[in-house]
Amino acid sequence: MTLFSPNGEKYFRTTTPSGLQILDFDRCTGIFSNPVFIPTDSIGYSGPAGLAASHDNHFLYVSTNKFLFQYDLLATDIPSSKTFLAQIDSTYYNPQKGTFHHARLAPDGKIYMVSLNYVPEMAVVNFPERPGLASRVDQHGYQLPALYGNDFIFNFPHYRLGPIDGSECDTLGLDNYPLANFRWDFEDTLSPFQVTFTEVSSYEPTAWHWDFGDFQTSNERYPVHTYSQPGVYQVCLRVSNAYGSDTLCRTLYLGVSSTENPPLQTAIEVFPNPIQDILWISMEVNLNHPKFRLYDQYGRLLREETLRPGINELSTVTLPTGMYFWELLSGGVRIEAGKLVKG
Repeated sequence: MTLFSPNGEKYFRTTTPSGLQILDFDRCTGIFSNPVFIPTDSIGYSGPAGLAASHDNHFLYVSTNKFLFQYDLLATDIPSSKTFLAQIDSTYYNPQKGTFHHARLAPDGKIYMVSLNYVPEMAVVNFPERPGLASRVDQHGYQLPALYGNDFIFNFPHYRLGPIDGSECDTLGLDNYPLANFRWDFEDTLSPFQVTFTEVSSYEPTAWHWDFGDFQTSNERYPVHTYSQPGVYQVCLRVSNAYGSDTLCRTLYLGVSSTENPPLQTAIEVFPNPIQDILWISMEVNLNHPKFRLYDQYGRLLREETLRPGINELSTVTLPTGMYFWELLSGGVRIEAGKLVKG
């Protein structure tokens, strides 16, 4: 198993069964140097099963099927920086048991891990740029439409490495003009309007400026911002370096209904209708602690489920025939509702 860091300056290689080797890599000359070795005994009995590095090239994540660890690539002593993050929840899956297996850094800046066995979910490291437990590992973080595992894993090559400015290899003189990109998340807090912003820009920006759309700004790379009230906000990120700058703006819908904001209607789908044995809730938008509630025709609450981005599956095998009503809440505010029939 081999892996380059997102900036191409680190190379990781498993040397089963002995352990993990980390080397510096010169993209200009192709020379490897400064090897660091982490023996299997220091990682786990089975050795590395998956490797992934954070978007900002700060942390390395090493899975061993049963355990997940983090290493600080900027530490003077990388092996000693090992931090335990999680042990697999082997009681959750039935009949198969999940594991921490192959891992990949996705374009959204999160790390996704598939299981060695076939299960309906992937584990997710939500904030890989944070140290330790603040990285927020969710073992059941991404719902899959079917059972997947083993060698199933997507692959995202690092297309946007950019030139090595000032080196003899940069013969075209293109320079690294930054390209802005970001996402937002709603973490589990007591503040319903608190939003976490994460930049996932390309081509080596060195400065960040956020405009949150409520007359508040920040120059932090990963700011957490609390809005005073629900609404529609135009959030803009400007990234800069010595060669130029780039700005990306996106619309944030915070605690408002889809009737007020039609774009939400196309991002949320509840199907099929009439219901069969399974109800699917597709949610292609980030919402604040989204919950799905199902009521019978008398208004009695039957089910309440916390949703995740993507496709969520809800068994309706035990529901009798009849009329049902549903609502989708974000931050405790209803943003969508409808009715279903089971024949």
